[in-house]
Amino acid sequence: MKSRITAVVVASLLLTGCAAPPSPSPSPTAASAASTPSPTPTPTAAPVVVMTLDGFADPTGGTGASFERCEEVVTFVGGLVGAAPVVTDIEDPWGNGTSWGTRYEWDGVAVSDFPEMGASVWVRSAFVGGHRLETAEGIAVGSTRAEAVAAGAWDIWDEDGDGTAEHLGIGSQEVPGTTSLSNPGAVGVEFVVLVLDGDVVTELQAPANDFSDI
Repeated sequence: MKSRITAVVVASLLLTGCAAPPSPSPSPTAASAASTPSPTPTPTAAPVVVMTLDGFADPTGGTGASFERCEEVVTFVGGLVGAAPVVTDIEDPWGNGTSWGTRYEWDGVAVSDFPEMGASVWVRSAFVGGHRLETAEGIAVGSTRAEAVAAGAWDIWDEDGDGTAEHLGIGSQEVPGTTSLSNPGAVGVEFVVLVLDGDVVTELQAPANDFSDI
């Protein structure tokens, strides 16, 4: 803010007929300093963590974490968040009283560990521990349907039957030795699921596939 320099001159009533002295002008140095704006700090972009079909890529150039090794994923996510997870059992959905695995949950992200199946991850926040989580195509929670489709996403499930899919797939990687259940005769594929509320992505899930019925 430019400072305003005001000179106040007090004229004595006893000195009638005397002109008031002129107000002093600011020195060139002071005026120059006052008119020079302060530099605006440049915003620092949040580091990006990419969730691929195989796991998380380390933004620092490290090895990241593979979905095939759940303990590795739990350690990696815990490092991003900077806190320990809430740990719970994944109960048998058929009500048999058995445990199917273990869930590790933080605010906005969870990792499920199913024995001999590796890790399954869902993300419900664009930022986790100050890091932006997005797919290899640059899609994150908060992205639009139009952005996802432009990045190559396709419809996989219209949950409420209204003609607009709430679940999209993005990224595609064939898995040799598997057969697609949605495309008979084709090799099965893995992909990332985008869950939408209206036209906004609210959740990322990985890894998903079209060859497993579980």
